[in-house]
Amino acid sequence: GKGGGAKKVNYKQKADANDTVGALGEDFALAYEQWRLRDHPELLKKIKHVSKEDDTLGYDIESFELDGTPRFVEVKGTLGPLETRFFISAAELACAEVKGDQYVLLRAAHLADNPKCCEIRYPFTGKLDFTAATYSVGFTAELPAEPNI
Repeated sequence: GKGGGAKKVNYKQKADANDTVGALGEDFALAYEQWRLRDHPELLKKIKHVSKEDDTLGYDIESFELDGTPRFVEVKGTLGPLETRFFISAAELACAEVKGDQYVLLRAAHLADNPKCCEIRYPFTGKLDFTAATYSVGFTAELPAEPNI
């Protein structure tokens, strides 16, 4: 629309939409991991969707490589194309550094109509372009003086 007014954002709706995309992405990723291990029933039955219980681990799904090596999958879903920028938390990055090449970012795109995905394995150097988007901010030890009113 025209008009110079600030656009009112429905944050609740936006958050719900993001949760829906996140859930769609994780469901798709779970199906993808099950498909990857379809010929390895003993590994297939050990796949765990851990973020349902605890979303602070730095990954969403505990899975396996075909040789039985642990694989830690962090899902990044979007309704848009694979190239759509996404966010990664400091905790997720720290987890990737600990897990090393057992850590996989699974980028799931076109989730609404024709889902596809690509894997980005740690280390991310040369594969991803990181731009700082948000910072955690706290006051320094000296709080600013209260204004005299």
